[in-house]
Amino acid sequence: KALNLKPDYALAYFNRGVAYKKLEKYRKALADYNRAIDLNPGNSWFYNNRGVTLKNLKQSRAAIEDFDRAIQIDSKIDAFFINRGNVYAKLGNYDRAIQDYDNAIALNPNHAQAYNNKGVVYKRLGEYEMAIKNYGQAIRIDPSDAEIFFNRGLAYKNLGKYQSAIADFTHAIQINPSNAVFFRNRGVTYKKIEQYSKAIEDYNEAIRLKPDYALAYNNRGVAHKKIGHYEVALENYNHAISLESDNAWFYNNRGVAYKNLNRAQKAVEDFNHAIQMNPKIDEFYINRGNVYKNFGQYQLALQDFDQAIRLNSKNPRSYNSRGIILKNLWQISKAM
Repeated sequence: KALNLKPDYALAYFNRGVAYKKLEKYRKALADYNRAIDLNPGNSWFYNNRGVTLKNLKQSRAAIEDFDRAIQIDSKIDAFFINRGNVYAKLGNYDRAIQDYDNAIALNPNHAQAYNNKGVVYKRLGEYEMAIKNYGQAIRIDPSDAEIFFNRGLAYKNLGKYQSAIADFTHAIQINPSNAVFFRNRGVTYKKIEQYSKAIEDYNEAIRLKPDYALAYNNRGVAHKKIGHYEVALENYNHAISLESDNAWFYNNRGVAYKNLNRAQKAVEDFNHAIQMNPKIDEFYINRGNVYKNFGQYQLALQDFDQAIRLNSKNPRSYNSRGIILKNLWQISKAM
C-alpha cells in the first residue's frame, strides 16, 4: 500500500524485501533490495540485507561485494562484519573470516555470536582448543544459547574429552529438549565410552523427535550391533537405507550385520554397493575381504586387503587380515 501511494519510497521496498526474505522468497527479496538501492544508494543496511539474500542464493562473491559496500558506508556496525565473515567461512577463507569476527568483537565485545562463529571456524581448522576457548567466551556472554553448548560439545568430542562433551550436550538438551540432533550426538558420545544402553535411549528420543532421521537409525543399528543384537541392528539399517539410499556407510554397516548373521551373500552384495558408491574407503574392502576370507576365497580376499592398504597404509586391520591370508596360502602351497 505504501508503494502504491509513493512508488519511489526506498524504505518500503526494503521492508518488503525483509518480509520476502523471512518467507524464504529470496528472488523477490532481491528484486526489492535492488530497487531500494537504486532509490537510495547510500544506505548501508540495504547493501547488508541484499548481501544476506545473495548468500542465501549461493552467490557468495556478490554477497561479499555488498558487505564490502555496507562497511565502506558505515564501518561501525558489527553485524556487517559477522555477515561477511560467515560468507568467507563458507568459502573456506578462514583467515578472513576470523579477521571479520575479530572486527565485530572489537566493535561489540559482548557479541556472543561472533565468538561462537569464530569457534566454528577454529573447529573446521582442527584447532579444537581454540574453538573451545571461543565457545567458552560466547557461553559466558550468553549462557541461554543451546547451539553454543552443542558446538563446544562437538569440539570436546573431537578431542576425545567425552565426559565434557556429554555435559555440554546435556546442557544444550536442557535448554532445548526438542532438538533431535542434540540427542543423536550425545548418543554417539555415549557409544564412544561404550555406554550402549544410554546411546540407544538417546537415539530413540532423536527418532521420536524426527521420525525420518536416517543417521539416528544408522547409529542405533551400530549400538545394537555392539551388544550383539544383530537382527535389531539389521532392522535399523534397513530403515536408514529406506530414508537415505545414497549413503555408502549405511550399506557397509548393513553388510557387517549380514556377516554377523552368517548371511555371506547378502553381506557381499552390500559391500559391493558401498564400494560402488564410494571406492575410496578402505573399511569397505576390509569388510568384504573378511567375508571372502571366511569362505576360503583367499585370492579375492587378498585383492581387497591390498586395495585397502593402497587407500590407507596406516590401518593395522588391513595388514593383519592380509597376513592371515598369506599364511593360509603358504600352508596350502606347502601341502601341495
